[in-house]
Amino acid sequence: MTTNLEKRFEKFLNAATFSRQLDGELVVPDNVPLADYMLFENTILEMKSIKTDVESKLKEKAHNIIDKNAVIYGDYQSAIINLPNGKILNDKIYNDGTRLIEGLLRKAKSQIESTMAYLNTDLHGGVVLILNDSLISIPYDGILNKLSELFHRTDEIGNFKYQKIEQVILIQDVIGVDCGVYILNNSTTVVRPDTEISVSRMLNSWKNDQRIS
Repeated sequence: MTTNLEKRFEKFLNAATFSRQLDGELVVPDNVPLADYMLFENTILEMKSIKTDVESKLKEKAHNIIDKNAVIYGDYQSAIINLPNGKILNDKIYNDGTRLIEGLLRKAKSQIESTMAYLNTDLHGGVVLILNDSLISIPYDGILNKLSELFHRTDEIGNFKYQKIEQVILIQDVIGVDCGVYILNNSTTVVRPDTEISVSRMLNSWKNDQRIS
């Protein structure tokens, strides 16, 4: 398919009978950010897309650590791991590379929490859908590991920051690399049965719509 993943999923949700658009449809003050959709009237869904790769950024940082004129054969992790403090250096590059994931989750958190407050309800589950058809340099398990790490971040009084997000769905559509669907439960909060059922039904409908077996 030539249409990008975000446009395909937007078209799918806008046509689905179980999905109700929130952002752009509800009349709210300008300073109230809303999540994108309500699924089955019990699950708030915020959709985010990864639109760029960070490969050049990672390689640039690796070159700066090793030698700006060095030629790196294979992946940068292998080139750095045998250096003094190699693991620490690799971790730093990885953290820099995954900042875009952190930014997406932080914004989604704000939109889901704001939507819950506007609707004056805490009875709806919060779910983030991340669509990736661009990021190649960080594999799906690296993205999921970063999300899991973020789920365990706490605020200044020790509360987990992302408790309103029950699940993250990662859909990969990177041709020649990975085309899969991954669901990550937030272990720092309760995932409601309604949320799990709504997500499962949405994904089954999406697979049927895209004719994915």
